[in-house]
Amino acid sequence: MVRRELDVSLEDSVFWTDSTIVLQYVKNEERRFLTFVANRVAVIHSGSSPSQWHHIESTLNPADDVTGGQTAEEMLANKRWLNGPDFLCLEDSEWPKSPSLRDLSDEDPEIKPDKEVVTVCAVNKMEQVDVVDRLLKRHSSWHRLRKNYLRAKAKKQPTVDMQMLLTVDEMTRAEDAIILYIQGQSFCDELKFLQKDRVGSRRSQDYIKKTSPLYKLDPVLSADGIIRIGGRLKNAPVDEGVKRPAVLPKNHHVVTLIVRHFHRESGHS
Repeated sequence: MVRRELDVSLEDSVFWTDSTIVLQYVKNEERRFLTFVANRVAVIHSGSSPSQWHHIESTLNPADDVTGGQTAEEMLANKRWLNGPDFLCLEDSEWPKSPSLRDLSDEDPEIKPDKEVVTVCAVNKMEQVDVVDRLLKRHSSWHRLRKNYLRAKAKKQPTVDMQMLLTVDEMTRAEDAIILYIQGQSFCDELKFLQKDRVGSRRSQDYIKKTSPLYKLDPVLSADGIIRIGGRLKNAPVDEGVKRPAVLPKNHHVVTLIVRHFHRESGHS
């Protein structure tokens, strides 16, 4: 459309994306995609050639300036937003080089499988309730739950004094362990994908299913194994828990206890 409306003759067009997975999809010539991605790749191919597509780092991408929290005054003074990145004024031989692209994984959720596989599971009606589940469900206080979780673990260690007061670090460890457990219950598939990509080579949206409740949260897996919200606060001068809060499943008994606890702590405000 831009070419059609311009009164200037353009010899060639170049397209940029900061997503390596999108670049893989556009340049793919072997694998077949599910309908949603297949339709969009077809539209891209109808108006451009894969060789015209290149990768740009997010730090050089003017489109990221819009979502970076800049004021109107900052945007008006933003040369890159108005004119594009500086490298566009250079010879194309000096443009950023696109990274080497890996082959698309068979586990990519957008890849159409070669064969349909149906898995059937038989579930015993007498459902076995995990020991931790019983512990979580029988408590009505977040504070008591954390204490009793630690004491339940301490029972397995005969040298531990059950009457000792618990430290702040111990309570924090209990909190992290409980959050890890309920995330494993509620976000099992997401955890598997994030654990496979611990190096962070791809954005979470590139491989977490669009139907997942975490898709729009840009989730990351922290060093302690907890799924946390991603975003643009990673360099902010605040605590890690504020920069990247843990993701909690809705409608979970433990989450209700946490909400009630902090509601009381803040004076019901």
